[in-house]
Amino acid sequence: MRRLSILLLIVLLAMPVVSACGMGKVDEKVESAGDFTLKDLKGKDVTLSHKKGKIVLLNFWATWCPPCREEMPSMEKLHNKYKGKDFEIIAVAMDPKGEKTVKPYIEEQGFTFTVLIDEKGTVSDMYRAYAVPMTFILGRDGAVLDKVIGAADWFSEESQAYMEELMGKGVADVGGKS
Repeated sequence: MRRLSILLLIVLLAMPVVSACGMGKVDEKVESAGDFTLKDLKGKDVTLSHKKGKIVLLNFWATWCPPCREEMPSMEKLHNKYKGKDFEIIAVAMDPKGEKTVKPYIEEQGFTFTVLIDEKGTVSDMYRAYAVPMTFILGRDGAVLDKVIGAADWFSEESQAYMEELMGKGVADVGGKS
């Protein structure tokens, strides 16, 4: 009986660790995205509200998270397909060592979408991004249209169709005001 109790305790304690790496996928509507400014890998300030008018895939991730690393190539493909259109990917790195850890990984992988550093966790706290990867789809006015917890294939036919549908609608139709 004692072994069973210890095993159960271990399983219960391990659950947050497993879910923190985003093993599932949940769609959830959220009201509005908080504005923030973070530095990119070139040291330039990037402010979310300056992206209004675009559909934004806002992804919270970390280099130590296998599901995060798994989904990033599909994000790069999506970025390459829609760059120059009303669409942008912003990946917010939550690594505590910041640029020192993130920049070599991004350069090694050849990712070209925008990567921001949140080493103090200020923005991830604002978005309650306690599991990674966690992704928010933002409308043209910055409103949160969807939330996905866990890795996704962002270049799947379904994901591409969804993004095209969002980009094809006017500001008044998708997270915008008339």
